[in-house]
Amino acid sequence: MGNDLNILKASLSTMLNQFGKDSVEQLRAEHLAAGQKASGRTLSEFAYDLTESETSLKLEIKGADHIEFLDRGRGPGGIPANITDIIKQWARDKGIASQFDKEYKLNSFAYLVARKIAAEGTWQHRTGRTYNGATRPVMAAFNEARIKALQDEIDSALSITINSEVLKEFKNGNNN
Repeated sequence: MGNDLNILKASLSTMLNQFGKDSVEQLRAEHLAAGQKASGRTLSEFAYDLTESETSLKLEIKGADHIEFLDRGRGPGGIPANITDIIKQWARDKGIASQFDKEYKLNSFAYLVARKIAAEGTWQHRTGRTYNGATRPVMAAFNEARIKALQDEIDSALSITINSEVLKEFKNGNNN
């Protein structure tokens, strides 16, 4: 029985590894399609980690700390103390900052955007859409069909292993 369990674990590991790789690629594609690339740092932070122990497999999909705000937007209320710096860097990364011929104009822009976000939240938060009108990238990358396909693969692998074990036990029982 131990050998079949090792084969099952290896099969599950392969499935989860492929799912992790595909998920990272899908997340990157969805964020690009949603127009969410500025500097590219967020895209480069998507990763997965598959850890194995004797009794378990754990797949962790990772993203930048701010991925929640890219996916859902930021609601009104508390904002980071350095939000104007964040907005100015975003404007530079997006190429918007070049529209301001003086630094104080960029500072004013960042301040006004920060006030608007604090008062009303981001446009994305209010509408539930990304800048290109797409759905939320993380939700799109982990849609029901992808999760169901993984579950079906796992169910199939478990079913094959259980059937194999039952047949072995049945044969062993008939030999007595």
